[in-house]
Amino acid sequence: MTEIKTLVYFDIEATGLKSSGKPRICEVSLVAVNTQDVLNSNKEDTQYCEVKFLPRIVNKLTLCIFPMAVIVPLVSDLMGLDNYNLSGQSAFNKNTGELIKNFLSCLPSPVCLVAHNGNAYDFPLLKAELDKLGIQLSAEILCADSYIGIKEIFNQKSEIRSRLKEENCIEVDAATELMKAGMFESELKEGHIVTQDENKLTPRNPKTCLSPRKPTKSSKISNVDNSKVRKRLYFPNCRPPASFSLVNLHTHIFGVPPIQSHGAEADCLALLRVTSMLGSDWINWVKINSYPFSRCKKMWSIKDTEI
Repeated sequence: MTEIKTLVYFDIEATGLKSSGKPRICEVSLVAVNTQDVLNSNKEDTQYCEVKFLPRIVNKLTLCIFPMAVIVPLVSDLMGLDNYNLSGQSAFNKNTGELIKNFLSCLPSPVCLVAHNGNAYDFPLLKAELDKLGIQLSAEILCADSYIGIKEIFNQKSEIRSRLKEENCIEVDAATELMKAGMFESELKEGHIVTQDENKLTPRNPKTCLSPRKPTKSSKISNVDNSKVRKRLYFPNCRPPASFSLVNLHTHIFGVPPIQSHGAEADCLALLRVTSMLGSDWINWVKINSYPFSRCKKMWSIKDTEI
């Protein structure tokens, strides 16, 4: 199990999906946080706030890139980038690759890249772009797919809840059968029944005698419409979402979708908030399931493209 010091939330916007042939990168974002800060951000029970549920970001790199390929209109509408507003940006060249490599090398190691659906898309596409330039990341750079991790965590929680519910039902059924058989009749007969006079003398709940509680910190910092937000956030009580897309996960956990989506940096921040709510479950999963980036298979090779 690897003790990871830095998590780098990583997202790519590209010219199209893997099925479109040979997608090229239009935007790349890397948001680095200390692993311990991710754990600390889930210690308070408070109202949702975009800033509150973000661990301290220690380093960040976001680059827009001219893709040297046509961006289809549907993709442009989603990410807000097209061949016109990217025309002045640099292509994914040697400088770009070295910049990403140097950025990662400056972070406290071990470093783990985290991407949603990264195994199928983000990691293979980055690997293809870097291999095209003859650039290799350090052998110590790890990666982990948050889509797989979050799904496994929710499923494990669901299995535990189902097992506990089943065990509780068995105990209740057993107690019911014993009561039907008359096993508790003697105890019930011997039990003391509280009279009306005794009930009047019962001490009041000491909590009701206390002065009103002071407002919590959360009531001061939240600027969100509370009618749309779950006021208390307990991840263990969350049921599995209908789907594990990033937008749906954010809505499922916080009660609201991300303010922004389909932008590389915005998606990194949304994923950071979601995984922070999973706390130690998330960190432990990454420790066990992360693997070297060097083992990723590139999406395409230089032989596959004329660019």
